[in-house]
Amino acid sequence: MLKKGRVTLPAEEGLEKEISRLVDQWGADAVRDSDGTKLTKEIMGMTDKVYSKLFFTRGDQEWAKANLDQLQHFYLMSEHVTAHTEKVVIPIMKGYFDQQVKPDTDHDPKEWWEVINRTTGEVVSPEDWSYHDETKEVTIDNAKKWHRYTVSFLAWQLWDPVHMYNHIT
Repeated sequence: MLKKGRVTLPAEEGLEKEISRLVDQWGADAVRDSDGTKLTKEIMGMTDKVYSKLFFTRGDQEWAKANLDQLQHFYLMSEHVTAHTEKVVIPIMKGYFDQQVKPDTDHDPKEWWEVINRTTGEVVSPEDWSYHDETKEVTIDNAKKWHRYTVSFLAWQLWDPVHMYNHIT
């Protein structure tokens, strides 16, 4: 019967007594830092494995910005925009905080992004839209008047959402 292993406990300084009790009770074989805090030598000696996570929000933001290829990616969707003419401009960052996320243009937007006519559900051909990095806008040519459009775009996570929430509140 397995009495130890496959349990990782979050840990932080000041909780050594409680962590030691849980390591024994649960048979934990690993500890990890909690929320980017430092582990004491006492805590690191309680288990066979010690894990750590780099939290850019508490770490080196300059390094994070200079090494975007190491950051997390995710897809975001722009707000819906209704076409009043055949040319539609969609500000993709409207509603997003530019210190938290940055559109990924290192990977070709024409390959990795989608512009969608939400009225019909059709994907707009990449030949019919363009992205302008300086304004963070997508321009659609040949749009259908009164149809609604969105852009699904790949973005870099500059600031972890939980940590941003904690910072703001």
